[in-house]
This record gives sequence, C-alpha cells and structure tokens, in this order.
Amino acid sequence: MWHTRFFGGLAATIVLAATLIAPRSAQAQGHRACDGIVTVSLTNVRKGPGLEYDIITQIPYGEKVIAVGLDLTAKWYIVYLPRENNIEARWIYHRNMKITRQCVKALAATSAAADDGAR
Repeated sequence: MWHTRFFGGLAATIVLAATLIAPRSAQAQGHRACDGIVTVSLTNVRKGPGLEYDIITQIPYGEKVIAVGLDLTAKWYIVYLPRENNIEARWIYHRNMKITRQCVKALAATSAAADDGAR
C-alpha cells in the first residue's frame, strides 16, 4: 500500500537524519555528506520534508549547506547549515539548491538503504 511505503520511508529517512549528529560524524558513520549551494534568491529551511513543516530560517543565494540525505520522494534534502553549528537536521526543497548529480545518486542510495533497513 502506498501509505505504508510513504510513511515507512519517511520514518526511515527521519531515523537516518536523527542518527546523524553533525556532518563530520555522518562521514565517520559511512554516510555521504555533500556540499551544496543555494540557487534561489532566498530559500526556506524547514523542520521536515514538506510545506506543512515550520520554517526554521531562510538562507540566501550562494550560501553553502551540507546535504546528508534525501527523502524518498527525492524532493527534499536533509541538510546541516555550517553557519549554525547545529546538530538537528534541516530540510530544503531540492530545486532550491544544487549538488553534483553523483552526490544526488549517493544520497538517494543511502536513503533507500535506510528504508530497506526499516522494514
């Protein structure tokens, strides 16, 4: 059923994000961390992967972020903001930032592996 796959995948993605304490620890745990850059004049950074989640902050064009995951719809990146030294995952819509195509594939594979492990 679609709802089991979606909510199970979302839970797996959130679990993956919650286990990451910071970008460097993500690399130490074998998770891929990718440098990204904001490509729109101003983008919202949210608490979760969707418009229904609260906006935490906004970041301007050209600001760097560190992507550590991708939700299973492939529309939202799990990111850390270097300027904040935060330990909580943040979310940015995929069209509002740019990372390499190779890195997108690696993040998608990591998220799919987390989803498989949640079953």
